[in-house]
Amino acid sequence: MLVTTTRSGRLGNRLQLAAYVMAAALECETTAALLCLGPYRRLFAGAYDDPLCRIPERQGSLAARVAVPLLRATAGWSGLPRLSARRYPGLVLDRPDVLDRLRAHPTALLDGYYFYAPSLLRAHAATIRGYFRLASPFASPVAQLVARSRQRADRIVGIHVRHGDYASYLGGEHYFSIEDYAGLMRELEALLHPATTHFIVCSDAVQPDRVFAGMSWERGPGRVVEDLYALAGCDYVMGPRSTFNRWSAFVGNVPRHEVRTLGRKLSLADFTPPEDLTVPEPTPPAA
Repeated sequence: MLVTTTRSGRLGNRLQLAAYVMAAALECETTAALLCLGPYRRLFAGAYDDPLCRIPERQGSLAARVAVPLLRATAGWSGLPRLSARRYPGLVLDRPDVLDRLRAHPTALLDGYYFYAPSLLRAHAATIRGYFRLASPFASPVAQLVARSRQRADRIVGIHVRHGDYASYLGGEHYFSIEDYAGLMRELEALLHPATTHFIVCSDAVQPDRVFAGMSWERGPGRVVEDLYALAGCDYVMGPRSTFNRWSAFVGNVPRHEVRTLGRKLSLADFTPPEDLTVPEPTPPAA
């Protein structure tokens, strides 16, 4: 069994970690206890009834409830085999030597956030998407929103506008103004013509209606997980470099465009289903 006890990061970060560890567990034909999901587990059908958040899916029990605090309490000093990835660029789990190590131990602790398994994620995508379908209390409002949107246009496009922390993170490298997003939306609308387009705009800040004048659009549901899955229900997703919109595109298997720079003409070829969530990029060789 692979056990993740890490509790750092927001929802998107924890989903990324859980998905990669789940992929490794499926490849090794073992169980994963995705304790990293923590308080978020009741958002998802696969983990809703199981405090241990196991894959393959299990029903919860008194033993499972007792096991969670015990695993967390003993993780720091237990003699169980441990893989650590506390710092970037972390550890790629789909390396043959790492998989051999995981298969050799009935239980192993995965300590840290920076674990990746891109090829295994692709191989086991259908199972992972099934596990992370929304639990019914949250699925209904998202399904209703997407259904209404489909009645308004031929295509619906999810726009993720991350302002908040991105105004200062890395000097604003991934921050784009709402006018920038609106310009890209108009470009995409023209590319999709003569099909009609309706936009669902999900943001961590209140955006002014006037910027979207002349376009068919509406705001996302507003709750984080519902915004996440409203984007997943669209035909296309566009947003900055962020695990949030990348997860939406992955779980919905939706073509996605990651906005990194401005000034180049948008193309439908820019939209592709994500092959991974977030994987370290190659470091250029020293000059």
